[in-house]
Formats: sequence, C-alpha cells, structure tokens
Amino acid sequence: MTRTLSALTVVAVLAGAASFSSFRAQSGGSYDALVKLYTDMRASQQPADTNGVPDYTAAAVQARRKALDDFGRALDAFDSSSWPRPQRVDHLLVLAQWRTHDFELRVLKPWARDPGFYVDMIWRTPMVESWPLAGSELEKFKTELRSVPEVIAQAKKNLTEGGSEQTRMAVR
Repeated sequence: MTRTLSALTVVAVLAGAASFSSFRAQSGGSYDALVKLYTDMRASQQPADTNGVPDYTAAAVQARRKALDDFGRALDAFDSSSWPRPQRVDHLLVLAQWRTHDFELRVLKPWARDPGFYVDMIWRTPMVESWPLAGSELEKFKTELRSVPEVIAQAKKNLTEGGSEQTRMAVR
C-alpha cells in the first residue's frame, strides 16, 4: 500500500511540475495566467487519495511543499499594478490562498501534530444517512471501512510532532 501511495505522489508531483512548466512558458503575467496558476495551485495541494485514504506521508507532504514553493515563485512574478481593481483584488486573494497553504504546510502541520486530524478522517467513515445501503453506496461504505486501518497506520507513522501523551492515546 505504501508503494502505491508513493507512486501516486510521484505522479502528482510530475503532473504539477508539468503544469507549472507550461504555466511559466505561457505566463507573461496576464490575468488569465493568474487564474490558471490558481487552479493548478489548488489542485496540487489536494493530497493523493488511494482507497479513501489521503496520503499525508512525509514524501507526499514534501512534494506538496515543493509544488507550493514553485507556485509561490510564479506568483511573485506577477505585476498586477496596471490591472483593473477587481483583477488586482483577485491577485491578492490568490496570494492569500498561497499564504494559507504555506502556513498549513510550514507551521500547522496537522498530519504531524494533531491526532484529531486522523480521528476526524475515521469519524466521517460510519456516517450514513439512510439504511439499508445498496449498490454503489454500499461499495463506497465498505471501501471507507476498509480504509480505517490504513488511516491508523498513517497516524502512527506521521504523528511525530504532537503532544506525546495525546498522540499515544489517539493511536492506540
């Protein structure tokens, strides 16, 4: 399972890098290029998902960090001073979104510090609005239940910076 997640991480990083390279080649600092940068940046920050388990391994987080740094450099290259006010505001909003992702990856690190991060992933699993389940809903539910051990395994591996007692209690 870990090799599969790592392979997906590599694919996601390569796709993000290709997207970033094409952005740099066509950019020119236009508003349309900013919109594309924003869309690509948001997509690059979504963790890869395998069988219902988001990948928050160290390699996956590092890949997201590198992609975000690349997008930050591209964002710094924009000069929106001559753009109409609504587009300048959009530029500032994209910058704010970039800073939010940066803060999460650099400071908050909930995958490494917060046992509740994993508890929330598991907590959502058994929530079903109507019984009995059938067809695709039943298969989705089964997949979510099967993902619980992998979520716990990731928590045990990734929770390296949390309060020690809380972390130990959460992963038992």
